[in-house]
Formats: sequence, structure tokens, C-alpha cells
Amino acid sequence: MRRAIALASLALTACFGILDEYTCDDDEQCNGRPGGRCEATGYCSYVDDACESGRRYARWAPPMYSGQCVELEGATTTSTTSATTTTDATSSSSGGDGCPQPACVDLDGAGYGVGAACAGPDCDDANETRFDGCYYVSPDGSDGNPGDNPAAPWGTLAHAVGALQPGDSLVLLPGSYETESTGMLDVRCGDGGNAVTANETAPISIRSGVDPSEERQAILASDGTTNAIRIDGCAHWRLFGLAARGADLAGGVAEVVLFSGVSNLTARRLLVADANAWVASSLLLVTGTSADVLVEESEGYSFHRWGVRTTSDSANVTFRRLYVNARSRDDLADAVPEDNDPNTPLESQVTKSGDWGIIARGTKTRVENCIVQGDVGYALGVWDDATVAGTIAIGPGFFAWSDGGFFTLRDIVSIGATTQGISLRSVDDVLVDGATVINTGVMSDIGGAGIVGDEPMSDPCVDHGGCKFTVRDALVLNSGRYGIIGTGANDWRVEASNVYGSGVKDYSVDEPIDDNEGFIRGSQSQPVEGADDCYLVSPSGIGAEVLYRWKDGELTDDPLWDPQTRVFPCGAEVEGINTQEGSCRDVHEAVNFNNGCLLPPATCPS
Repeated sequence: MRRAIALASLALTACFGILDEYTCDDDEQCNGRPGGRCEATGYCSYVDDACESGRRYARWAPPMYSGQCVELEGATTTSTTSATTTTDATSSSSGGDGCPQPACVDLDGAGYGVGAACAGPDCDDANETRFDGCYYVSPDGSDGNPGDNPAAPWGTLAHAVGALQPGDSLVLLPGSYETESTGMLDVRCGDGGNAVTANETAPISIRSGVDPSEERQAILASDGTTNAIRIDGCAHWRLFGLAARGADLAGGVAEVVLFSGVSNLTARRLLVADANAWVASSLLLVTGTSADVLVEESEGYSFHRWGVRTTSDSANVTFRRLYVNARSRDDLADAVPEDNDPNTPLESQVTKSGDWGIIARGTKTRVENCIVQGDVGYALGVWDDATVAGTIAIGPGFFAWSDGGFFTLRDIVSIGATTQGISLRSVDDVLVDGATVINTGVMSDIGGAGIVGDEPMSDPCVDHGGCKFTVRDALVLNSGRYGIIGTGANDWRVEASNVYGSGVKDYSVDEPIDDNEGFIRGSQSQPVEGADDCYLVSPSGIGAEVLYRWKDGELTDDPLWDPQTRVFPCGAEVEGINTQEGSCRDVHEAVNFNNGCLLPPATCPS
């Protein structure tokens, strides 16, 4: 393993039931550490002598309680932090888990344009140069209202968007926003547009709710005639905690969320669902020469074609800590016929049942710590010079194709893919550095292969000036047919890997695998005891490790999974979208935390 870690065993019990923003009904559910107690607020607290009450909410509680002392009986339980008295991101106090507690919670990740009047304490709100005003809109509001307070909100999104200036914040109050009444969030900057572009020192922010507990409670429900969210030609806009749903409509729009021609755009904690099954549609698309876009800690559900994607004209797009699940969504019966061949140009494909979870195209696209789960043809399609790190596919496999430029797939995990765990199709120069591929094709009648590098007749390597790939530090176990295959004219090599338990053959070539010559070098074919206990770190030291957060191409020391509950950083739940089994809320069980992963001791985020 490339990273030295001290492993400690963790017996996971009923803490996996604490998933609804870590609410509790009784003390038994507060078992993250000894001495847990369920407070009247419905959240767990733990012993901390630094608090007057002797108890402190854990830092994984919602932002309004996270790390705060529990009030003494008779006092009002509120956050003890004032945005006007501190701009320090951390305090020296220590919570019940031993980690320094935040002095306040940075709700937008940058502190721009979100004031205390809009969304509660935020770490940078004391900087008055970054905050000009808060405005409000509601399905129950009226455009005749002043819009400057929650009691008198505007009634349409078009009116609200047209009023925003750089530095302003727009708060969508909880409720259902409909196409015919409030309209959708349609923002178009530039000539003839309805909005103005912003700047680095005074971005424009749009968020759901006046309180962090109201995130995703403003639901933009399109009827299919228009995108639920569209940002076009704008710079330095920020979106936080919005929920957006599409609808099935013949001839309707293809995207639920569309970012076109934007720059320096940030979208965090979005919840997007229900792409139009009549057309080749996406939950979220970044296109139109967009640049410097970050989509982070968001969830996407129910699509038949693409989940989240970029087009080749985009640049510097980052998808970080996303969870995507197709929900076994098919085309409608009368929609365009299927074509599920990955060789078919993207523009002409109309396929079924969530064919691609994430499409990474464009210049310097990054996919970091994302998860794709469910009935999807491929979890991830990688083109051009994208970089993928710390990403997991549960059910589907990975697909990589390049027509120029070196790119990497680093620390990736494929669990239970139907036919191919990682498919390297006519790749120009690809490095797979750290991969765990388990149980590929075991549920398929034709079996499957863990890692495949091939050259189809429709896309010969000669068209690319030759093909090349390297697989290093890979653990491939229990493939239905083959473990690792290299075919055609590919210049390929496998190094320091372990392939075992394949139905037909572990390595496709007949040569010594433990020497320093040929296609297979310094590798082995050995069983790994305990490999089924945890898919995110191999007890043998070979394979992927997906325990820490990646940021801008660098591996950090910040835990990816909550150090106490082991859950993925999911957002607020919305009934009927992400509350059912097989959602972000329980994906930790699919990577076998419920079987007792050996993980590092709880560490404190930097």
C-alpha cells in the first residue's frame, strides 16, 4: 500500500441506523462513543467537561448544533457562535471525539455572499465587503413584496433573478417551485439576458432555506418544458443545497440542471432527480465552453442515459464527492430505440437503464471521491485528459478511452460489475495506479473480466499512433472468466499486482508473472484472506485505498468517511428521492462497512 496507515478494528453496530441527519429517538442510538445521550433536540451528545452542561453535540450533527455545547436545562439550545465575532475557521476547544471543534460552520465553502440574515452563522460573513444583501422568494410570495425579509418574499424566480446584483444572496424558502407558478431557476447573463455576471470579490449566491436544516427543502420541480436549473454565460455564481427534479415529456428538455458557458461556478449539496426518459438526457450537464466549475457533495437519482457529465469543450471541471444512482430507470416504451454499444459516438446514442453514471470529458476534468451505484452500463466514462481518483463503482464498471493525452485512474474500486470491471478501450496512454476489482461477472451467464485493455475493429490503435496502458498495484479477485486481459496491438504492462480466483484464467498471457520481463512484471496470483471484509483497503497491501479525501488532484489527510459513523458525506434527505434503501445514506454498507472494515482510528479533519 502506498500510504502507511495504522489499522484498528471497529465493531460497527446500530450506529448505521443514525442516518436522518444523525437524529435519535433514544440513548441507545447514540452509540458512536461511550456516554452517548439523545437530547431533546433529537441529536446525539457526548461527554465533554469543557462545557458547562458537561455535554457537547458531536461534530457530525447538523451545522446549527455541530460541535456546540448542550445548553443547561431551562436554557434555549442555540448555536453559541456569532458570525460577527469570529472569522476563524476552527477553535481550540475539543469535542467529545477529541477533535478541535469548528468555531463556526462555513456553509458555502468560501464565505462569499451568504450573510447571517440569510443562512445563519458562516465563517466569513464578518467580512462586509463580501456581503451586500439578502433576498427571499417563496411559492407563497408575491413580486409586489419587498423581498428583503422572509416574511415578505417575492413570488417568482424570474423576478428574483433579475433583481440580483454582485454580492447578493437569494434564499429559496421551503416549498415546491412549479413551472407554471414560480417558474424555474433560469439565469442567463450577457446581452439579452435576465441576469448580471458577478466577480470574485462579490459573487452571487443562491441557496435553499434560511437555516441549514432547510437545505434541499426548496424543490424546483420542472414540468419538462424547461430545465429546473439553468445557468448560462454567468461568472462567479454559487448554488447551495438546492433540490431539482425533471419530468418525462416527449420533445422536452434533456437536462434537469444545465450549466452552459459559465466560469468560476460552484454548486454544492445539490439533489437532482428524474431526467427526461423520452430523450437522451442528463441529470446535470456542464457544456458550452464552461471553465473552472466545481460540483461537490451532491446526489443524483433516476436517469436512463447520463447521470452527470461534461462535454469536450469544457475545461477545469471538478466533480467531487458525488453519489449517482440510476434507480434502474429505462427509456419509455415509445422513446427512441436503444443502442448500448460504447463504440457508438455519444451524440447518436440513446440507450437504456442509466448507461453512464459520470462522463468526464474536456480539458483537465477531475473526478474525485465519487460513487456510482446500481443498474448502470458504465459507472464512469473517461476521455481526453481527465484524472480520476478515489472513486467507487458498485454494480457497473469503469470505461476509459483516449484519443490523445495521458490520464490516470488512481485508487479506484469496482465491486460486482456485470461484464468488465475496468475497460480500457483503444487508450492512447493510460495509467491505472491502485485498483481493487472484485466479483466481476459472477452474476452473469457469460462471466466477465476484471481489467480489459482491447482494440475493437471499429477503433483500431493505428488511428491513435499506437495504444498503451499500464496497470500498477491492482488487486483483481473472483472474476467470472479472466482477471486481466490485454489484446490487439496494445502496448501494455501489469506491475506489482495480484490476480486470483478467475473462472478461466487470471492473466491472459502465458509467461512468468513474477519476473521483470514481458507483459506481467513483479506480480502474483495469491488468495487474500479478509479481502471480503472491506473493499476500500486491502489487508495484503495491494489494491486501492479509498479512505481519505482528494482535493484538486492531491490526496489529503481528511477522512472521506465520517470517522465515527463511517457514512459518506451525503446531504439532507428528501422523501421519495434519497430516503429509500439503496441511496447515498446507506452506501457504506455496500462497500462492506457493515461487515466490519479495518479502518484507521478516527482522525480529525485538517
